[in-house]
Amino acid sequence: AGLRDALSGGERNQAIAALADDVGNLRIAWRFWVAQSDLGRLGSLAGSLLSLNEARGWYQDTVELTRDMLALFAEGSSSSAHPGKEIALRMTLARALLATRGFTPEVVDEYTRALELFERGEVLSGQHYSVLRGLANLYMLRSELDKAAELAERILALAEAEDDNGMRISGHLIVG
Repeated sequence: AGLRDALSGGERNQAIAALADDVGNLRIAWRFWVAQSDLGRLGSLAGSLLSLNEARGWYQDTVELTRDMLALFAEGSSSSAHPGKEIALRMTLARALLATRGFTPEVVDEYTRALELFERGEVLSGQHYSVLRGLANLYMLRSELDKAAELAERILALAEAEDDNGMRISGHLIVG
């Protein structure tokens, strides 16, 4: 818990360095817990490893970690019990795939799955906005402007419902 707290505090650089020094052992533990289907232990380790991967630009490792977790969710009932966790994993996977493979249909699929999960479950509206914005930005970069505009309208509707000026700005930028 101390290292996890340090990752989001003023000692982040030291915490990242400590994790990087021990990454070989952490990956061995990860593989062991994946083989044991121990979602509890994996969940405890995932945040730290994902922070390390993000800090170091190790996006391929992020792809592997998120796919491991999603596969274990699919085996059990964890994803249906916690749609917010699956959405967060799919968003992380989409961003890592975007960084490693570019604007591929696989990235669109992950954002789309996250959006579908949101629309079926009880999750935070902030996640909904993140999914909509990520997918809209992806469509803009791929010059699929009609799809981006459709999502921008949904962002604007969400912004009105929540009276959120940041969302309004984002929606108007995408529409523009």
